[in-house]
Amino acid sequence: MLLGQQLVRRDGRDRGPPDGAANIAAQQRDERSILALFRGLMALRRKHAGLRRSGYAPLRSQNDVLAYKRMDGRNEFLVALNIAAEPRTWHWQGRGRLLMSTQLDRPPGPLPDASVLLRGNEGVIIVLEPR
Repeated sequence: MLLGQQLVRRDGRDRGPPDGAANIAAQQRDERSILALFRGLMALRRKHAGLRRSGYAPLRSQNDVLAYKRMDGRNEFLVALNIAAEPRTWHWQGRGRLLMSTQLDRPPGPLPDASVLLRGNEGVIIVLEPR
């Protein structure tokens, strides 16, 4: 019998996940897993109040990139999501610092050109530098 991602024998003993199925142990070992992404996003929300309780403003979509801004009075955050399978360049006003990529392989750091090349189906969270 299949219960979630776990295969259970008729006698109730666990036979482990089916071949190729994701399980929590594998997700915990993979620093780029969906579990790691979820944990990273939750850590950002805990660290930055502007990602929890703030104003929301949709930005004009351009070139298959959906974007919005969050503002909390002190900080402005940009969230951009490339909904295409191909890379897209996304531009914004001001200087920003990358906080996280959904690919979990870009280090946080400055983005001095006010643009970022988003890979297919990638999202980023950027905090804008105060003016």
